[in-house]
Amino acid sequence: MHVLWCNLSADWIGGAERHVAHTARALRSRGARCTLLYGAKGLAEPSFTDCFDSAFPWADTARQIAEIGPDVVYVHRLSREGDIERFCVGPRVIRFHHDHRLFCPRKYKYTTLTHATCTRPVGLHCYPCLGIVQRSDGILPVRLRTVGMVRREQRRHRAVDAHVVGSQYMADHLVAHGFDEERVHVLPLYVEGPTDNAEEITPDENTVLFVGAMLRGKGLDVLLDALVQLPASVRLIACGGGHQRSMFESRARTLGLESRVEFRGRVQREELDRLYRRASCVVIPSREPETFGFVGPEALLHGTPVIASLVGGMGEWLVDGVTGRAFESGDATALAGVLRETLESPESARALAAQGRARVLERFTAQRHLDALERLLERVIA
Repeated sequence: MHVLWCNLSADWIGGAERHVAHTARALRSRGARCTLLYGAKGLAEPSFTDCFDSAFPWADTARQIAEIGPDVVYVHRLSREGDIERFCVGPRVIRFHHDHRLFCPRKYKYTTLTHATCTRPVGLHCYPCLGIVQRSDGILPVRLRTVGMVRREQRRHRAVDAHVVGSQYMADHLVAHGFDEERVHVLPLYVEGPTDNAEEITPDENTVLFVGAMLRGKGLDVLLDALVQLPASVRLIACGGGHQRSMFESRARTLGLESRVEFRGRVQREELDRLYRRASCVVIPSREPETFGFVGPEALLHGTPVIASLVGGMGEWLVDGVTGRAFESGDATALAGVLRETLESPESARALAAQGRARVLERFTAQRHLDALERLLERVIA
């Protein structure tokens, strides 16, 4: 079986990229041949492309696909409207939906003015939300992405042979937008836990960890607003990069939290594993519905308690009071209350984390995902 993977980036910039590289590497270990086409504008990271038999920047994709001769094309993140058509020129095509680009004019699935989580299908309500107004890299500072443009892009994608999503939430979202339920396949995602020889670390008391992009959709501002309501002994370590980092640093200063918040930026995998084990808990305050949410299961595999806004696909692994704690998206006061309870009852919090870890090990393993993916690839090729 020869799988042609297509992804905008060939670097470790996010959860989607980690999934692409790790899954391709695992498929190769099972005997599949994997080739990568990636966006020509980005630089290719050798440790990423080494996960494939070969990798090329995409250019004349019709000619490239013909010369490579794959059995199936597996499309992941794209950059522009209409890009899907450049890959539908030869063999069967499968599309993995990592985000809400097809299901929200502004792509983030929370409202422009109130920053409230949105769960509605694309429609006329998107206009008063002002989500149709986009930043532009062209001559004009903004451009419009109308509801009609989004629906046109959805029609292009409906021609694809199969759609893969990582959660039932995303499957329901595709069906709500008119996608054929028979072509939508839920392949629960997986996370990799610490190695057996991982260093034992005693958790730091009252240390909260945030891991995610420094973007408003990830809700770090909600966590900062909650932190100011907690005792001064509670501190936050925030890991991740993003163009809005300065906005959050400014907010921390305004709230008088400079001495209690440490912005680490992007950290290497080994350091992140240590931070997971050091933390009293991990908070995922997203207002943008996560399509799955890798950070929570990763933390649970380290035995670290998790608090998250129960939006999007995080309900696949987060059950409030069973595998972790949940709060209403955007509600800083509710988050502060749950944080206080978690930090004051560390044994109870660790017990929930242990149940969460068991759930992750049962349902979200690489073997389970790869078995389902191989069956789907063989079915689509046949």
